[in-house]
Amino acid sequence: MNNMFTMRSNRFGKTFGQLTGFGIFGLIGFGVNLCATTFLHEVFFVSVKIAYAAGLIAAILTNFYFCRNLVFQSDGNPRHQLIVFVFSSFLFRGLEYGAFLLQEITIGLPYIVAIIIIHATSFFIKFFYYKLLVFTRGR
Repeated sequence: MNNMFTMRSNRFGKTFGQLTGFGIFGLIGFGVNLCATTFLHEVFFVSVKIAYAAGLIAAILTNFYFCRNLVFQSDGNPRHQLIVFVFSSFLFRGLEYGAFLLQEITIGLPYIVAIIIIHATSFFIKFFYYKLLVFTRGR
């Protein structure tokens, strides 16, 4: 029985560590997006719309690298994982926006509360989606 508890504890510890890393690297990805956008716009005078798109792409690629190599330590097919990750990233952003609009016309929470709830919920859904379906080992 003690062995089963230790196994569960180790799995929980691993998942908690991955969840923490996912959050930290998500913040780093946000920083990459912000810095790349600002740098391109302020230094190279790229329009904000294009600079933000480039920053978003840089953040997605940064997040992919961190998730694949450091958070989930996947040895699956990197090309396949990249395609699924990029598609999923845009899909999740669209769902977050849709959830925001839906709550606006139904519940009508204050927008800051809605954003926090939606992004917190999305954070956990994305974590388990990536952990269980994208960055699996040996796929």
